Amino acid sequence: MKRVTRDLQVNLINSLKPGSIVSVEGASGVGKTQLLKQIHRRYGTTSLYLNADKEKERLSIQDGKALNMSDIPSLCIIDQAHLLNNWHQVVEAILKHHHRTRIIISVESIAQLKNNHIISHQHVLFPLREGEFKQFKPVKNHEDFLAQRLVYGNYPRLLHLKTRREQQNYLKELVHLYIRTYFRGNEQKGIKLFRMLSFLVGREIFYRELEQKVSLSRRWIEQFIEVLIERGIIYRLWGIKRKLKKEVGKHACLYFTDNGVRNAIIDDFNPVRIRSDVDKLWKNYLISERIKQQGYRNMATTNFFWRTYDQQDLDWVEEYQGQLTAYRFSLESDAPTAPSAWRRAYPKAEYKVIHPDNYQEWLGYWPHPA
Repeated sequence: MKRVTRDLQVNLINSLKPGSIVSVEGASGVGKTQLLKQIHRRYGTTSLYLNADKEKERLSIQDGKALNMSDIPSLCIIDQAHLLNNWHQVVEAILKHHHRTRIIISVESIAQLKNNHIISHQHVLFPLREGEFKQFKPVKNHEDFLAQRLVYGNYPRLLHLKTRREQQNYLKELVHLYIRTYFRGNEQKGIKLFRMLSFLVGREIFYRELEQKVSLSRRWIEQFIEVLIERGIIYRLWGIKRKLKKEVGKHACLYFTDNGVRNAIIDDFNPVRIRSDVDKLWKNYLISERIKQQGYRNMATTNFFWRTYDQQDLDWVEEYQGQLTAYRFSLESDAPTAPSAWRRAYPKAEYKVIHPDNYQEWLGYWPHPA
């Protein structure tokens, strides 16, 4: 089976120092296990791979039987470490006996890294970037490829499913897994909230409005939105409010880190040519791909949206070393200039329009990324 080399792999390996503990965070389905197995194959007999998702192996790790402290290799990998009752005790015991051993653990979210002061480096794994997806299957018609990704997203498993029906069923099962896992005992509430957030992509989130529409308490809604953010299912984008009184900055927008998950939640896999929400799909896709790029390249940027109470807006603003760059995401290459209020308030900021003809360069899929 052809394998995809993940962009995170180089950074992950480079962060492995003698005596270090490195974590890989990411929701179910993003490819953590395959990434760690690839690293295990690369290091061969000098590494040990253990998967806590397997009950017998998990029990063996917890009682110490899987770890012969007299024979620990130079690299120890513990997949799904968050399923262990005592993962931090396990890794501390390894380093006590072999202080130069390098350890990689995988978890589903940063919230599961209790005692995370012992973690040397934290890495986040996302669904495939578009560039990673193309490793597996050369693209003949880029327009068709993009249209498919806007609807089905970039989860690795899609590469191995032959029919659209299989892909749809997989994404729906993945959503149900998330609901069962993150909303245990509150599945119906979770479905209602998930669907509402799917329809509100790119809009400011007003909790009073959510309370009314899904009949849930604000506390419950806030709690589970935080769970979804921590698990990397959704991404929170705050408004920038610095120069103008009429700038919106109190509320955040939410985007999904994968279009396929978003479309599975609302059960809409219709092609983009007949979709009424294609603008949302385009913006969500660009933002999800940009945060992957920023994460893997360690781009020290802060992200915002910009909006005013008189309906002037920009989709994406990045701040890097004090310099602001504003972006408008458009399906047309001849989008309008930056809003007048933005130009007056931030005259030194750059402004760019990202559209289907230039987005690959912006996302670094061509040799000269922005």
